[in-house]
Amino acid sequence: MINITVLKFIVIALGVLILVGTSVIGVTIIRRIQDMPSSEAEKVSSEIVRIHKASGDRVKSIDVEDGVLFLHLETTTGVVIMGYDLFTGQEVNKVVVDQKP
Repeated sequence: MINITVLKFIVIALGVLILVGTSVIGVTIIRRIQDMPSSEAEKVSSEIVRIHKASGDRVKSIDVEDGVLFLHLETTTGVVIMGYDLFTGQEVNKVVVDQKP
């Protein structure tokens, strides 16, 4: 039969291993969080993106997806959907749907 002293030693050793393992996991998580590159959201400056529209144009909707601002305009000539990069302020795409005469 296993001696009580040996059993106590095994229990203490396993407890120490659990503490060491938990500490290693904690340190690893902290290091990975600190080494994580700063997200693009932190790089956004406080610049104002100015969008000029004609007096007859109406803004139908505004949506943001994957760092791109989509602006849906109803103009006198048709429908325009423009996409602006929120990080640079540049127009990245534009869709124009003309009305039939």
